[in-house]
Amino acid sequence: MTAPPRWLSALVAAIAVLLLTGPLLLGLAGVRLVTVAGGSMAPAYQPGDIVLVTPPSGHDLRLGEVVLIGEPPTAYLHRVTEADGHRARLRGDANTVADPAWVTQADVTGVSTGHLTAPLATAVHAATALPGRVILAIMFVAALSLVAQARRCEQSRGHSRRVVHEWRRLLPQIPGADAAGDTGRVGHHDDVVSEALEHLRGDAAGVATTEVEPVPPVHGPEGLHHGPHAP
Repeated sequence: MTAPPRWLSALVAAIAVLLLTGPLLLGLAGVRLVTVAGGSMAPAYQPGDIVLVTPPSGHDLRLGEVVLIGEPPTAYLHRVTEADGHRARLRGDANTVADPAWVTQADVTGVSTGHLTAPLATAVHAATALPGRVILAIMFVAALSLVAQARRCEQSRGHSRRVVHEWRRLLPQIPGADAAGDTGRVGHHDDVVSEALEHLRGDAAGVATTEVEPVPPVHGPEGLHHGPHAP
């Protein structure tokens, strides 16, 4: 089985980690993720978009600013269209008339600093749900496994290359191998190796069948058998 490229596995792992920890890190930085439910802010914000909302600074009722009023589930995002320094009128970009009520800085619970659109917003929605987190965790573990598999494959290929290199280095040293002209002929090397093995087997058989004349035992004074003594 061929392992996928290590960079691809690392990319999958990085995406999984980002989607798993991204909302948490944003929360630690004070950034809230607010999902657009209606179309009053179209075309700037479409339903399903995710708006990045930071805490109010105390001076957010400026013309053109998009502010969050209230808290979910009744919160809404509208743009400041009128301001007199103490209060402001808001209006959705898609609305033809301003909101009926004036708002003050105390009503502001956040300020828009950017937004995510599909498909990234869809991915964030899926990642923040429990099934999505489980799937991302599985993706992360699988990506780490693929990275380890790719590393093992690279190590195995490196070992194979070293074995082939060592074989090519030692093969010309076998008796009968022509290092100058036959190093590329695999069949010739096979014949040489077979011949060398036959030669070794023949030597071993000769050693095994050679008869050795036994030395007659010599009886010592106590009946023990001793080998021959030097004169």
